[in-house]
Amino acid sequence: TYDFFEKDNKEFIIIEKYKKEKILKNIEPTEEELLIYYEQNPSLFLVKERVIVRHILLLTNNLNEAEKNKKYELIKNIKKIAEEGKDFSELVIKYSEDETTKKSGGKIGEYLERGQTFKEFEDAAFNTKEGGISDIIETEYGFHILKVEKKEKEKKLDFKEIKDKIYDFVKLEKENEAIKNEEERLIKKYNLKLVFK
Repeated sequence: TYDFFEKDNKEFIIIEKYKKEKILKNIEPTEEELLIYYEQNPSLFLVKERVIVRHILLLTNNLNEAEKNKKYELIKNIKKIAEEGKDFSELVIKYSEDETTKKSGGKIGEYLERGQTFKEFEDAAFNTKEGGISDIIETEYGFHILKVEKKEKEKKLDFKEIKDKIYDFVKLEKENEAIKNEEERLIKKYNLKLVFK
């Protein structure tokens, strides 16, 4: 009913106001707390080894051996043209049969990290030098060649570049702890019991 809705809404507003003005009023993480969080949670600020990579795919699903060989000869030719310096994105648009990545010039996501795709594809991406064209690889989809545009080694983000995010994490933790402590205090003070969950 409207009355129930109004009562429920009022209670929600009162609770939120109480949290804001009484429980969470002066909660601000200190610089020291931010540094401690950074040092105690290194895995949260680790950027894995990653690459920026584009690919050309020629599909081989449901092809007979002769048709498959024809596709292989074509990918060999495309690889040769790419190694001679032809713009890879243009080759993608002209030849690639991967409709998902064709519009982005064959780009696989923003970055590619290990464990995100087929082993053959991953190995080619991480074993090809920056700026280089990979060997031809075959996956269950067909024949690929890759261009590795950029490689980044695994690194831990510097405290300064991640400080704002750490601030948000620590503040949220402190707020949750303050709310929990206040709940426990009120339950004890007023002898409250949880009737249902």
